[in-house]
Order: sequence, then structure tokens, then C-alpha cells
Amino acid sequence: MAVVAFLFLRLIHALYSIAVFASSCWQRFNFTPPLPLAATRRRIPKHLAVIFVPDLDIHPDITHACLLESVYRTIDWCRELGIEKVTLYDSEGLLQASATTIHHHIAQPCETTVEPEYPPTPPLSEPDSRPVSPEHIPEVNPYTVISLPRGESKAGGRRHTAARNSHGPMTLYLISSSSSKEAITAAARSICKLELSHSKVSTDKFKLSVAELGQRLEGKDGLPPPDFMIVHPMSPSKYNRTPLELHGFPPWQTRLTEIYHNRHIKRHAAWITWILPQRFYSARWPVPLTEMAFREALDEFAGAEMRFGK
Repeated sequence: MAVVAFLFLRLIHALYSIAVFASSCWQRFNFTPPLPLAATRRRIPKHLAVIFVPDLDIHPDITHACLLESVYRTIDWCRELGIEKVTLYDSEGLLQASATTIHHHIAQPCETTVEPEYPPTPPLSEPDSRPVSPEHIPEVNPYTVISLPRGESKAGGRRHTAARNSHGPMTLYLISSSSSKEAITAAARSICKLELSHSKVSTDKFKLSVAELGQRLEGKDGLPPPDFMIVHPMSPSKYNRTPLELHGFPPWQTRLTEIYHNRHIKRHAAWITWILPQRFYSARWPVPLTEMAFREALDEFAGAEMRFGK
């Protein structure tokens, strides 16, 4: 009986592999390329977040070079499209450590600024009034902000149209997994201080609304929520069978975010990931974010239907 069950399972797996292979071939032969980058889409994101997932099994120098290449490409594409805010994330903090390098590569002379972002310092208030901003400034900056003024982008990459030779201003956020922890810690400490000060002047029960907490984390001096996110594994073949993960990206900012999981690998090599064990194909060179994948993500966002309810 056990032998029959084993053979039956092997048959099911074989049929499934054949079906997946046939589906992959069909999609390859009927593949519709995405719209050009400069094409008019129904909508484009105002705030784009990109999660880069490095492979720790690859040499750090190679990973770092691939990561920077992806960053420069992303910035150039976003400036061409007029995307006003871009958040770039990696869980290990490689981007924040490379903030100066990124700044020198894309900066306009004497205009672009790089500055750590902290929760705001509260204004002076009456003893019986309730503060409206956090009172605690963390010792470690939660994230790094690069402000790019209007002008020509210096990031590498070709121009798609001669008409788009100037770019609007853009705000670039570089964050890591520690950014979320620091921001939430700062908010929690400020709320705790607020509770202590409130209890000294009033007997009313302390209350904290969702809107107030959101203002602390997403307000003018916080990290604004992105409306679109691209998750890009730098070793796509290693993640083609795993469910979507955000790898520690600040969760509060992703409540209404459309997410695109980039599983793009070379189409002629895609079938091998369903036949060979992972150890035979996972140790590859990291793959930077390609324009094709970026355009596919934009097309998916343009065609998505968002229903926020009442």
C-alpha cells in the first residue's frame, strides 16, 4: 500500500511539473511586453517604495555594487516619471551606510541636501495643554532623507524622450529594519511622557487615537506611507517559491499600499528552478532591478483597482 501511495504522489508531482512547464512555455510565447517607460499610464505612484532583498550568501562587495546600481536606476526612472517621493529599503542598512555615496552620485551642486530625520521637537505650551508632537528625540536617526531639487538627474541610464530633459524635485528616503524600530520606540516614549504629564494636570483617562498615532509616524516629520511598493529579491531564483515578505519594512506605513513582488528571472532559464534542487541554481550573481521589471510593475499599478471602503 505504501508503494502505491508513493507512486501516486510521484505521478501527481510529475503531472504538476509538466503543467507548470507548459504554462511557462505558453506565457513565454504569448508574452506581452510592458509599456515603454515614457508611455502615458492611467496613473503613476506619488510615493514609490522599493524593497531590495540582498542575498547574504553572495560576497558583500558584489551585493553592494548591484544594490547601488539598482538604486541609481530607480532614481533615474522615478525622476523621469515625476514621482515625488521614493523610499528605498534594505533590512541590513546597506543603503543608509551608503547615503554619502548615493548623494554624491545624484546630487546637484550646492543644492541637494542630506540630513537625518528625527521626530519633531515639541513647541512650548501651557502646563495644562496637551502637546501635539513627540517629546523624545532618539539618539540614532530613524532614516536618512536626500532632497533632490528640480533639474537634470545625474544617475546613469539612457533618456527615452528628448522632451523629458528636466526633472521635478524629489524626496528620497533611505531606511532599514532599524528605522521602523527606532520610530516606533520614539513614538512610544513620547506617548509615555505625554501620559505622565497628562496625569499630573488632569484626572481624565488618557486616550490615544489611531489618527494621532498615525500623525506621529506618518506626519510631516515622519515617514509618509507609500501608495505603491516593489519587492525586488536580488537573487530571484532563490525566492521564486517563497511567499511574499516585507523583510521588516515599517508596517504602519503599508496599510493601503499596493505591492508588486518581482520574481523576474531570465525566461529561458525559468524552467530549471522547477526541476533542479535549489542548491544547483541559487548561488548566482545578484540581479539588479531591470527596466523591464520596473515597467511591468508600473503597468500592474496602473491597472489595479483600489477600494478603500467607507
